[in-house]
Amino acid sequence: KQAEFKQAVHALKRKWRDDDTYSDLHDGGSKGAIKRPGEHFQPSNKRIKLNGVPNGLDSANGEQEVQKLSNDLVVRVDFTRCVLSLRSRRLQQYAKRFMGGVSAEVYGALLQVLEGKTRSVRDELAPEDDEDEEEKLPVANISEVAEVLDPTIDLGATIKGLASSNGVPNGVGKHKTEPDDGIKREDSDDEEKPNGFTSYRDRAKRMSLIEAHLSLLEEHGKSFCQRARAHNSNEWRVNFPALTSMLIEAELDNTVKDRFGQIALRIVRMLRDRGKLDEKLVASNVMMRVKDVRAILTQLQFHGILEAQELPKDNGRQPSRTLYLWFFDPKRVQSLVLQQSYKAMSRTLQRIPVERERYRTIIEKAERTDIKGHEQEKLEAIEKQMLREWREIEERLLAQVARVDEIVALLRDFSGKDTSLAT
Repeated sequence: KQAEFKQAVHALKRKWRDDDTYSDLHDGGSKGAIKRPGEHFQPSNKRIKLNGVPNGLDSANGEQEVQKLSNDLVVRVDFTRCVLSLRSRRLQQYAKRFMGGVSAEVYGALLQVLEGKTRSVRDELAPEDDEDEEEKLPVANISEVAEVLDPTIDLGATIKGLASSNGVPNGVGKHKTEPDDGIKREDSDDEEKPNGFTSYRDRAKRMSLIEAHLSLLEEHGKSFCQRARAHNSNEWRVNFPALTSMLIEAELDNTVKDRFGQIALRIVRMLRDRGKLDEKLVASNVMMRVKDVRAILTQLQFHGILEAQELPKDNGRQPSRTLYLWFFDPKRVQSLVLQQSYKAMSRTLQRIPVERERYRTIIEKAERTDIKGHEQEKLEAIEKQMLREWREIEERLLAQVARVDEIVALLRDFSGKDTSLAT
C-alpha cells in the first residue's frame, strides 16, 4: 500500500507539472491565455455573486485569464529599480533617526509611491541652468500613500492629541458590536470594505494623520519632503538630489569621525561651511591652540581629507613668508573614500579563501554526503568547535563586504552622477 501511495503522489505531481508547463503542441494554437485562480475565485461552499463578473473572469468557476509565459522566456534584473529601492530604504532609515518609527513608515510609503513614477536616478538630474528643478520631480497624493501604507500602524500614537482611542489604531475597525448570544454569524459578502476602512470618516481621519506626519517631515531641518504647488495641496514631493547629497555628507562625516576623532570632524565641518582658512583662524574657531590644530591639519592632509593652498607674500616663496589656506573638497574626498571602499571589499574577499584554507580539513569533512546535515551526531567536539569558528569568521567577513557595499552604493549610485576613481 505504501508503494501504491507513493506512485499515486508522483502521478498527481506529474499531472500538476504538465498542467503548468507551456507546450507548443497544446498551447501554441490557443488564444494566448491560460486560466489561473483569480482574486474573485471562491470555493464551492461559498455562494457566487450573480450581479456581474469583471472582465477577464470565467463566470462558471471564477477563474481569471492571464497571459501565458513561455519556458524559454529570458528575464533580467533591473538594476536601476534596485538602486531606487536601496536609496528609499536608506532615506527611510535616515528619517527614522530623527522622526521615529511611525513617521518613517509614512515616509517609506511616500518613497515607494514615488519609486513607481521614476525610471532611474538619472531622470531626476536637471541641467545646471534649470531654475525649475523641483517642478520636474514626481509627486504623490495622500490617497496613494494611504494605499501603500500598512493599515495596522497606529498613526496617532506619536502625535500629541491625536492618539487613537479604544485600542483601535487609525480608527480602522468595526464600530458595530455583535450580541454575545453564542451564535456565530457570517460576514455578508455584499459589504464593501475599501482597503480595510469601515466608513468614510475613518478614511478621512487616516488621511489627516498621514498629512500630519508628512507635515512633520516637511518642517524638520532636513526637509525630508515638500508640498507640491499650493500651500494646501494634497500632493507631496521629495527633493532626491538634495537628500542624496545630505546622505553623502553624513557618510563622509562618519568616516572622518571614526578614523580621526571628534575634533577632526569639527574642523572638517567648519572648513566645509566657511571655505578656505589659515591655521590661526581654524584654531580660534575650534577654540584650541595653534600647535594642536596644526598637528590635526597635517594628519588630515596626509590622508587626503584636507588640502592646503600656498599664498607666498613675496617672490622669494620662502616657507616662513608663505600663507597656507586649508580647505575641504567634498568631491575629492568622496572619490577617495570610494577608492578605499573598493580596496576594502577586494581585500576582504581575498581574505575568505585564506581563512578557508586554515579550516580546509574540517570543511571538506563537513561537506561529505554522509555527514552533511548530521554534523552534531557524526563530528567530534573539537571538530564542531572548529567548524563553528569557520562559519563565524565567514559570516563576519561577508557582513563586512555587505556594509562596505552599502557605502559604495551611496557614494556612486544614489546621486546618478558618474564618480571617477581618479583623484
